[in-house]
Amino acid sequence: MYKYEFTDEEIFTNRIKAYPEFNLFMYLGNLYVNNQSPKSGTNGGLGVYNINNNRSGDLKVYPFVDASAHKQDFRKRSPNPIVKLFSSDKGFILPYQYVVSNNYGSYNAGGTITSSYSEVVPITRRYTSPISTFTAPYYDVGSGSIGTGNITLPVTINFTASALQTAAIKYRTRSQHFVFDSPATMLNRNLLTSNINFIFIPSMYCGSSIKPGSVVLDYFITGSKIASCHDKNENGELFETTGSASGSVVGIVFYKEGVIMLTGSKQQGGNNAIQYVSGSPSTNTWLHYGATMNDTAKAHVGELNNSVSSASFGLNFKGTSYINTMTLLAKAPRGHLNHSNNPTYKSKTAPENTTATTGSGNFYYESSSKIKNIVTSSHTSASFEKTTYISKIKVYDEYQNLIGIATMAKPIKKTEDKEYIFKLKLDI
Repeated sequence: MYKYEFTDEEIFTNRIKAYPEFNLFMYLGNLYVNNQSPKSGTNGGLGVYNINNNRSGDLKVYPFVDASAHKQDFRKRSPNPIVKLFSSDKGFILPYQYVVSNNYGSYNAGGTITSSYSEVVPITRRYTSPISTFTAPYYDVGSGSIGTGNITLPVTINFTASALQTAAIKYRTRSQHFVFDSPATMLNRNLLTSNINFIFIPSMYCGSSIKPGSVVLDYFITGSKIASCHDKNENGELFETTGSASGSVVGIVFYKEGVIMLTGSKQQGGNNAIQYVSGSPSTNTWLHYGATMNDTAKAHVGELNNSVSSASFGLNFKGTSYINTMTLLAKAPRGHLNHSNNPTYKSKTAPENTTATTGSGNFYYESSSKIKNIVTSSHTSASFEKTTYISKIKVYDEYQNLIGIATMAKPIKKTEDKEYIFKLKLDI
């Protein structure tokens, strides 16, 4: 077997920037990603890679750490958060935790893992309103127990919007709509005291960021589009392109954080008497976009005279992902790689003098064999030419461990007067 060492001029590393596109459709709490049906037992979302796909028996790989493992084992074997064992209810173990039971489902100082890592990663929705009071637990020094009490805030504020206020600062150079407490000389509105509909997109979808100009939201009633918005200016502003508020900004997009804030409250498509929340029916606005996705509207789907099932929602966008690749140039020099240990390399014609007699018995020995001549010619005989076929290229690390095999779609004919350069690409 021939081995060659790559030189610095034969190894190139680069980074590819890709924009994976996602077409999402939300209906009655189910999230359909790129027209794929949700997995059984889930409400839909981007599927997590199944590490045990097409594996069985002892070949299965379990993302857990044994109870007797040491801290260094946790560092080495901490499971990848996007890898999931579908066929088991074993939970994943967090790094630097010590497992105290053999069912791989509990650990000390952290309680019990009640469910395994989800098979899918969903996009979630949260409708928020400003509040002035909230209930919080506290420790009662006198009684030595945990109690609850009401806390009154000095101002009425939308907590979720307040948490994003710092992140919005870097987007203000793009648009004034990222100034939450906008004075009268600008937009004259305060998002910190407004009702806001949030759409949260996990990084598994958008990667490092959402691609500006790719976000499109569609609002459907009984299958007909009543409203649509698009960040057409690539500055984070969601302009309504279809609907009663066409041409106005109905929301903003945080590209790096994967968050969409919908603020448009103008009625869309008439009053369809949809009961998005318990109580009286509501009109269609962007504040109700994504209803039934992990919110109270899902609980009212089965109620009498409830028409929330007539509403559905579309979300299209592109993420941004970087793929590090390594390009290797494997050379097959002229005059090299023209001999093979493959039995078919030799002629099948039996060699002469393979037996000999000594004393009363025979013994056998292997004599030299001729290399098979595969040169074709229209003449009676053709001149001999050493010929091999390259079908695979194996890549080894510095410790001679096999780390990759490149297989040719069709074996390459190699003669002594020919040389080749094979371009191998490896994602790293």
